[in-house]
Formats: sequence, structure tokens, C-alpha cells
Amino acid sequence: MLLKRLQMPAIFKALAIKPGMKALDIGCGSGYMTYQMAYDGATAYGIDIIKMDDYYIPENLREKLTFIQTQGETIPFEENFFDIILLSEVITQVPEPQKMLTEIKRIIKQDGRLVIIQPLDRRGIREDYENNSVFIRVMRRIFTIPENYSDYLTRIQMLFGNIFPYLPPEEYYRRMLNEQGFQVVKTTFSPSGPAIKLYERIQFFCLCFGWPTYGKRYFILYPFFKIVDAWHHNKPGPWCIFISHLKN
Repeated sequence: MLLKRLQMPAIFKALAIKPGMKALDIGCGSGYMTYQMAYDGATAYGIDIIKMDDYYIPENLREKLTFIQTQGETIPFEENFFDIILLSEVITQVPEPQKMLTEIKRIIKQDGRLVIIQPLDRRGIREDYENNSVFIRVMRRIFTIPENYSDYLTRIQMLFGNIFPYLPPEEYYRRMLNEQGFQVVKTTFSPSGPAIKLYERIQFFCLCFGWPTYGKRYFILYPFFKIVDAWHHNKPGPWCIFISHLKN
């Protein structure tokens, strides 16, 4: 969620929300993005498999914000309903993403916009292993760490509930979207590479130490990460934001 907060400006630039639009946040989790969609003027819906009955909805958003618990790939909306659909780190967590994209194709408007966010690599830790960096050498002396990058990646993917033990490349998403009738019109990368590398190392340390690798406690570091990200804004990281439309 800390990285997601850093990505917010790039994500909402990609969403390009305008008042009156209907927006869907699939796999909305805590609903942070969904709330912001509504604040930006959209009629926003957030869906997830978790229970969301007690999510607080401010009085000024009563008519613009809805949370729905749902299971499986079926999405409970009528055809051609949404102007914008957001999939943030969802594709690798569903057994059959093609079925989900088929449902998205059904409920999105012909001129609608689908925005997908996925990490393509954990480049910082991969390079640490490949170069046997000082960080890896020190960590080996302190802890029992994953034997290699592949071992680490498998563990972190399972920890975050991903189906794949690896991170698919950009071409995987482009091909799957194309097969389902979507065309990628633009990709952007956010946050910056140095900010992600720092985050990955903190996460790696926590993984080896047995501490939680994510959670609200990490927001105390947000101002520091914001500075690092701004300082290195011209050095893109491996987190990709895909902007796609239905093919004509």
C-alpha cells in the first residue's frame, strides 16, 4: 500500500476521471482508490472477495460510492456500464484472468478505459542476488535468507497471494489483452526505480526477520519515500501501468 500511495498521481493520470463517469475498482481491498475515484467526481464501485459491510461512506459520497463483496470471475453489472475499470495487482491473483477480462469486456463501454497495474520484476533484489551485493552478503551473515532470487520471488509471490511463482513480463499482459479484444495504448512506470529498490530491501529484511512485509505501520516512512521518488522521478522502476481500450 505504501508503493500504491506513491503511484497515486500516475494512476489517476492514467484513469483520467471526469465528473459523471462510472468507475469500477476490481480487487479494491481497503477501498482507498475507490474513495478517491468518488472524490474525483465518478460514481465509483469497489468489489472484492473480502467482507466490506462495515466500510464507512461519508455523507457527501452516499450517492456516488458503493462497495460489493463478490466471488469468482463473474462481475455483477450490466453490459456497457463502466467508463473506467481499474485492476491493481489483480491479474496474477486470479486462477483464470482470461475469464475476468471477458467479463470486463462485457461491462465496459466501447470507448471505456481499462487500467491495469502490475509489477514486472523485483529488479532491486534480483540485481542484489546477481551481483552478490554488500546487502546480500551482510544479510547472509545475519539471517538465513532465500537461496537465490528465484527462491525469494516464489516466497514473496505466495506471501501476497499470487497464483504465479514468478512475475510475468510486459509482453504477457499485452498478448492476453490483445487476445481478449483490448489494445494497449500507453504504458507508464511508477514509482521510480530507486524508491522501489529501497522498499524491496526493507521488505526483504522484514521477510527474513519474520516481520510483516506490508501494513499501515510502513506509512511512517511515506514522507521519506516521497522524497526519494521525487528526486529520482526520471529513473523508472519495474511497476507498469497499462492503459488500454477495446479494439474498434
